[in-house]
Amino acid sequence: MVDRTPNKNGAVTWAGLVTPDAAASLDFYASVLDWTFESPVEAEIAALSIAKAGSSPVASIQQGVDGLNFDAVWNPYFAVDDLAETVARAKANRAVILAEPFTVPGAEESIGTFAFVMDPSGAGFCLWQAPEGAAPVARAEPGYITWTVLYAEDTANFAFYADTLGWIVGEPSPVDDYRLARLGDGSRVAAIRRLPEGSLPGWRTYFCVANLNAAVDATVAYGGTVLEAPTRIEDGRPFAVVADPLGATFGIVQAE
Repeated sequence: MVDRTPNKNGAVTWAGLVTPDAAASLDFYASVLDWTFESPVEAEIAALSIAKAGSSPVASIQQGVDGLNFDAVWNPYFAVDDLAETVARAKANRAVILAEPFTVPGAEESIGTFAFVMDPSGAGFCLWQAPEGAAPVARAEPGYITWTVLYAEDTANFAFYADTLGWIVGEPSPVDDYRLARLGDGSRVAAIRRLPEGSLPGWRTYFCVANLNAAVDATVAYGGTVLEAPTRIEDGRPFAVVADPLGATFGIVQAE
């Protein structure tokens, strides 16, 4: 599952979809993001499918608990050098630990250790300590995660991530309170925006596509919804925001 690519503490490294209908989700994302799928872990978590961009694993799709009524949701994963220490910092910073550090049965050595966290605003995300600090990385190539945005009622919530993951958080934009976070080396890692009225706090993951218009058309053709039509921000690449047929919201960005 893990590419031997050196990763940095706090970097976006993976995305996981939890959905009430994994089989339907596989068909949708194969068509929209041109992913193929494999399930490398056997009986213990047979409902977990690994998405691949070319030959590289980039995301996972997991069947949710039967009997629960919920919309599908994408959760970002952030790389950490020391999971136990990071979880302790998250707790000290008022996070709720929804799943204490755990390993995937049968794949401890190849995949690493995880924890599922809810920040003080109620936004969920995962922490991942991969073997030897290696894991897939976000990049501007088709099929890969390329960006993440946190929507929160108060953009000062980024202080939690600065304290927990070591992010360096910029000042808010005077126009829309948009803030950028960077790693210690100056590379951009995420952004935070004020939550739209009537919405719940949460992370939005953006995936890179080879052809934005084709991906938007496929979204509609396979039962999804276009929430924000293709547009371009200043000095940025064209993007759109869509939802899959089961309610999971995500962004798609034109490859460079």
